[in-house]
Amino acid sequence: MGRLTLAALQNLVVYFVFYLLISTIAPYSSYVLKTSTGISGLASGMFVIGILFGRLATGAISAKASPKKVLVPGNLAFAFLSSLYPMVRDPFSLIALRFLHGASFGVVHNACGTIAAGVLPPSRRGEGIAYYSFGQIISAALGPFLGLRFVASSDFRNVFLVAIGASFLSFGLSFTIPDLEKGSGDGRSRPHSLRLIEPSAVPVSVVIMVSGLAFSGIMAFLSMYGAEVHLSEATRQFFLVYAASVLMTRPLSGRMLDRWGARLVLPLCLSLFAMGLFALAFAKSGPAVLLSALFIGLGYGNVLSLGQAEAVRRVPKELIALATATYFVFLDIG
Repeated sequence: MGRLTLAALQNLVVYFVFYLLISTIAPYSSYVLKTSTGISGLASGMFVIGILFGRLATGAISAKASPKKVLVPGNLAFAFLSSLYPMVRDPFSLIALRFLHGASFGVVHNACGTIAAGVLPPSRRGEGIAYYSFGQIISAALGPFLGLRFVASSDFRNVFLVAIGASFLSFGLSFTIPDLEKGSGDGRSRPHSLRLIEPSAVPVSVVIMVSGLAFSGIMAFLSMYGAEVHLSEATRQFFLVYAASVLMTRPLSGRMLDRWGARLVLPLCLSLFAMGLFALAFAKSGPAVLLSALFIGLGYGNVLSLGQAEAVRRVPKELIALATATYFVFLDIG
């Protein structure tokens, strides 16, 4: 297998663990540890806060170490921390574990993304990152689907066993991914620096952050909105249509970025995203809701991979790791 394929498989596995646990930790905290709704939500969301710290740390470490040297210990920490979930007996330990586990995820994901971007020729980086990011879309469907099935039967033991197994699979995969050659985005050819943000990646990252804020509202309130307007069945199918739209169009949007550049393709996708939000706001029927999902997938779903490609396109190879960290920090904030 090529490095991009192996990195994409690694990306799929770690995101599967992320989505499996993000969909089950709040119910576990509430039902098993008997916590309040607020503490349950904090336990679930603390993972994302940990991711931010992990990404910032990886951006700084990239000045001294190649991504492979970050990827393997990051995966070891990720797997070890996954194995601690069955031992948690109180909510505060769970919150601390979620933070540390999120930080390890941020390290792994950033190192893996650096390798993926570093092996791609600049002329095909948009298309390549589009294929690399397929794993996240697939995991976003598989993780919650499996997790919610376990929650329905209160089978949290198997949630953690699956997460542990997938985490150690990710650890094993990390050994199979070849490192980047020196000067191919590993950061070793530049002077040591404590810089945490790559300035040239900030403009496109801010665009992604604002877009993410809009999309997070859909994720948080779509089910409630569907119940209020009596379109619950359509809102349950929303993300299936969204995922199908993204899967079918990401390679095409990546090729468009490589051929015509971000100044044409990103505004087009953002316009489609805005159209989808408008359609959803005024949807009065199930087909209208699903049509909005199609447009949001065409827009926001493609903006994510296009933004990453554009963030790393603006920097020399030795700064790819820092640019990748910058991009995802802003995305996580959104």
